[in-house]
Amino acid sequence: MSLSAAAARGGAVTLMGQFAKIAIQLVGLVVLSRLLSPADFGLIAMVTVIVSLADLVRDFGLSTAAIQAPSLNSQQRSNLFWLNTIIGVVLSIALVASAPIIGSIYGDARLLQISYFLALVFVLNGLQTQFQVSLVRSFRFKEITIIEVVAQVVGLSAAIVSALMGAEYMALVFQILCTATVLLLLKAIASGWLPGRYNKATKIDSFVRYGGHLLGTQALVYLSTNIDTFLIGRIFGANAVGQYTRAFQVLNLPMNQLLSPISNVALPTLSRVADDFARASRYLRVLHSVTTVAFASLLGIAVGSAQPLFSIAFGRGWDQAAELFQIVAVAGFFQAASFTTYWVFTSRALTRVQLKSAIVGRSIMIISIIAAAFVSVEMVALAFGIGCAISWVTSLLWCRRVTVVPFGALVAATLSSFVFMCLIAGAGIFSMSFLAEEHEVLKLIVALTSSCAVIAVLFLLPSMRAAFQSARKIVSATLGKGT
Repeated sequence: MSLSAAAARGGAVTLMGQFAKIAIQLVGLVVLSRLLSPADFGLIAMVTVIVSLADLVRDFGLSTAAIQAPSLNSQQRSNLFWLNTIIGVVLSIALVASAPIIGSIYGDARLLQISYFLALVFVLNGLQTQFQVSLVRSFRFKEITIIEVVAQVVGLSAAIVSALMGAEYMALVFQILCTATVLLLLKAIASGWLPGRYNKATKIDSFVRYGGHLLGTQALVYLSTNIDTFLIGRIFGANAVGQYTRAFQVLNLPMNQLLSPISNVALPTLSRVADDFARASRYLRVLHSVTTVAFASLLGIAVGSAQPLFSIAFGRGWDQAAELFQIVAVAGFFQAASFTTYWVFTSRALTRVQLKSAIVGRSIMIISIIAAAFVSVEMVALAFGIGCAISWVTSLLWCRRVTVVPFGALVAATLSSFVFMCLIAGAGIFSMSFLAEEHEVLKLIVALTSSCAVIAVLFLLPSMRAAFQSARKIVSATLGKGT
């Protein structure tokens, strides 16, 4: 199978699987929101802010380094496996040792128990990293998708059963641990690969250098996108964190379930056509246009119907989360738009330049969020959204400085899609303003109908039709040529 055909097949399978995963996560959000309190979710979020940052260190960018490498032999993969595992064990011990400090920072002793359990995640994720790499490099996206769906079902089932038995916030801990365990076991079996002994003669210095620069960028991105949660928890408490993180959980449903797997397809493909700038540019234009329009449509509909949607789905007590979601949706859109430059930087081994770009854009975001945290939770959400827009601009400008990208086409597609999203959201919000507050179901139906009507009208415009016809021709031309 040609590279382009493999990428197309992998992308189709991946997208189909992501719809299943989105459905599972939606069920989880609805059911667990009715079984647990906002404070329960807030407690987990307080610890996972620290755990997830440490998990970036555990990976050390080595998974991406291995995926994008033109060649990777079995001994190099074995060395990377042991390096990931050792880092995971060290971080697990470090989290256990620092658990009392975490509890004292937030002033809640319950965080100690959560930290002790979640420390196991570092070891589990460290063990499964290179099995994931093996599957991705082999374009075995069907297996990856099935494994991830099964893991989510098992984890969600464990959480629901635990919550019904009165486990409260620990139900969410069990969900995380069960999901990580299933991912490790199934990926190890599916990959058909077993690591050998560590061989000092086999050098992995190039992977470590690549990963180190990527880790610096990822750490900056993570800090800028999670310092808000930390500050809200420290200043406003667990309930406010629960409301804030629930807004982001709804936002991250399409973000994580669509963008991350698309990267699994895009990165190995772009790495192999990095020297063919014309073909790479066509691929980027198509992927970027489809991504931004798709997210503009999804987020526009969600923003327009957020208030009745949150009330119906999650029950009482989540009104603030709906308001926060309408604000952070701006951040979600520009995060999706920024993935194009991420693919360019990583596929062309420009992680050092990517780090410089992140230092500029993310520093501005961090400073803005810190200042906003002393005002209100809503101001933090607004600062985060503006920061994501600034970061998109800086990354695109920096990308243009060091490599050939269709700069004008990417900017035009992003801005037009953002206007598209605003029109869709505005139609939904405006249409509900004529209805009484208590008619939640009717308001949801009216908002969804109005937003979808705007989408239909905009897609009938000659300019929109011409853009998609052009995109279809580019896709056909790209997929018609093997590598």
